[in-house]
Amino acid sequence: AGLPVRNDWLLFEAQAPEKYLVQMFRAAEPPTALVCASDNAAFRSIRVLSEAGLHVPGDVSVIGVHDLPISKLFTPSLTTVHIPLRQIGYETAKQVYYWHPGNENICIDVVFQPHLVERASVRSI
Repeated sequence: AGLPVRNDWLLFEAQAPEKYLVQMFRAAEPPTALVCASDNAAFRSIRVLSEAGLHVPGDVSVIGVHDLPISKLFTPSLTTVHIPLRQIGYETAKQVYYWHPGNENICIDVVFQPHLVERASVRSI
């Protein structure tokens, strides 16, 4: 979308993001959304934002990754990127099954298509 990337908006677990999360969204020009590396990180972020009086998705949209079954039951239900873990597991097991000594240099590329599952934690702009 041509939006700028601001390094001060990139938070990592080691930086104690909960400490900076609320500050980031109370800035003069806050981001409009938070994309988390996992659904669990999104759940924690929503809790922290909520405890600080910020509303999801009213004040900030939140997106997770993995599409855990609880994501649709969470309040608000979590918009998330579905990763086809069952398919990844199946393909991995198949590769292990067909592997045999002597073919260590064989490389098989398999592409998995994640997709966005839109739920209530994201507002329309």
